[in-house]
Amino acid sequence: MESYLNNYHKLSIFNVSRETYYMLDTYRKLVIQKNKEINLISRKTEDNFIERHILDCAQAIDFIDFNDIKCTDIGSGAGLPGIVLAIMLKGKNIKTKMKLYEKSHNKAKFLSVISKELKLDVEIFKKD
Repeated sequence: MESYLNNYHKLSIFNVSRETYYMLDTYRKLVIQKNKEINLISRKTEDNFIERHILDCAQAIDFIDFNDIKCTDIGSGAGLPGIVLAIMLKGKNIKTKMKLYEKSHNKAKFLSVISKELKLDVEIFKKD
């Protein structure tokens, strides 16, 4: 809980709620846990996941047209930036569906588990 609150201020520039940050932190924990089984991210970046991955992906929200009904992430891997953006969109109550394309069966399955666990408006395609 302490690290959760200590890192909350880092996302303040994106005006996210505590609930959204909690979802991002849950996502972070799930990625790091699954990273032990399949290579999702560099192990070197696990300790600074918020700075290296969350903040890096979150800035892409400025390029999403909120009037559009869908947004696409090609080569989603661990869900960066697609899952991060889907969490932020959900937190802002914006009805843009994220479409994630991932060719790896294991990574696509992971994305499916994450999207169900966090109840995200995401569609996953296991394709090149």
